Amino acid sequence: MLMRSTSAMQDAQDRLLGEFTYVSNELDELYRVAAKRLGLSPSAYEILVVLRTMDGCTQKELCDECSLSKQTVNSAVHGMERAGLVRVESSGHRATQVWLTEEGRSLVAGRLDEMYEAERQAFRSLSVEERLAFVSLTKRFSEELKVRFAALEQRPGER
Repeated sequence: MLMRSTSAMQDAQDRLLGEFTYVSNELDELYRVAAKRLGLSPSAYEILVVLRTMDGCTQKELCDECSLSKQTVNSAVHGMERAGLVRVESSGHRATQVWLTEEGRSLVAGRLDEMYEAERQAFRSLSVEERLAFVSLTKRFSEELKVRFAALEQRPGER
């Protein structure tokens, strides 16, 4: 009997994890489609979101704020520079700052601000307690997953 209840609990847990994964993927897709509507890659979209409040930050800061690799940020920034959305300036010892151009500011002040307001409204649809729990639990899950994935990478003899 104990085995059956343990198995049933595991099945319920697996269903919840599957549901979480589905919802997480659905959110990723919403942002991917939103970026595409603006003619941006998801990485460029994330960078513009950061530049909205941190204009002139370094590429290193963009990496940290967006949780993106140096290569991804560099590629996205160069694409955005070619599109006239940002300008890049050297700020000393190998650091480069990224600034919005007028065209970039216009995009941010228009469509990006509208999308940010939609996000805020969706977030405010949750009670204060739900918001706090949502952020706290998502952060905790992310931290646990980082630790467990890092442990997998450290196993000897595996690629």
